[in-house]
Amino acid sequence: MSDALPAQDVLARLRAGDEQAAAEVFSRFVHRFVGLTRQRLPKALRDKENPEDAVRSALKSFYVRYAAGQYELTGS
Repeated sequence: MSDALPAQDVLARLRAGDEQAAAEVFSRFVHRFVGLTRQRLPKALRDKENPEDAVRSALKSFYVRYAAGQYELTGS
């Protein structure tokens, strides 16, 4: 999320389905999430599934569910 914008603003835009907000969240956290996925994904799955693709899929599901009100976030 942009350092210039408060987390609450980005979260509100994300909840409203703003694709730019989703891109901001992705760009800020993708490297951390991919690193965690590489560490925790069993080797057998890493050989079949690209960790970045797994992260993209998980974030896509998160965006849809967050917009539907299934999650409550209060900050970054």
